[in-house]
Amino acid sequence: ATIHTCQNAAAYAGCCICQVYGVPGERDFSTPTRLLVRDVPLSEASAEQLQAAQTDFPFTQIKTEVAIDRVTSVASPRQIERVPAGAVFGPAELVYSVYAGAGGACDPARDIENMRLLLLGLSLLEDDYLGGLGSRGSGRVRVERITVGLKDAAAYGTVPEALITEPLADLTALETAFPALQETVRERLLRAG
Repeated sequence: ATIHTCQNAAAYAGCCICQVYGVPGERDFSTPTRLLVRDVPLSEASAEQLQAAQTDFPFTQIKTEVAIDRVTSVASPRQIERVPAGAVFGPAELVYSVYAGAGGACDPARDIENMRLLLLGLSLLEDDYLGGLGSRGSGRVRVERITVGLKDAAAYGTVPEALITEPLADLTALETAFPALQETVRERLLRAG
């Protein structure tokens, strides 16, 4: 398997994945990446629990494994540092930007339509894992208590307008609410623009 990245401007112009998630910095044909993912801190409650649990290192544990060579049957012990299961991180912040301009290379209607890729990406993340060693049980992620806000150019410097009144429980709830949220964004940004 390879990681997808467009190799030229023509491919990039029609590629919603590269426009949303970005391309390597050495590419000279890209527009601004639509998705910004901020660092997600360990919650205070999880930090307190991990400190009380006296893990191997502050907030992490050492898991010892043994790799066995399938040809020679030689065992090779190794240690892996990982965050213990059940740790809660948050709040997470993902910022999805909608752009216009750049000589027509940025299309706000297309950006709003491509928002669905963010939902798909989060669903894939829950079904897969974050980081390495997922086949060994590490990196399992669940997204909960989702809020959605909107900030147009005129409101910049202010707190985003909440598009939902109560946090959504999980990605299933976001999937249900998504068409209406996407339509609200479409109406507000395209009408304002």
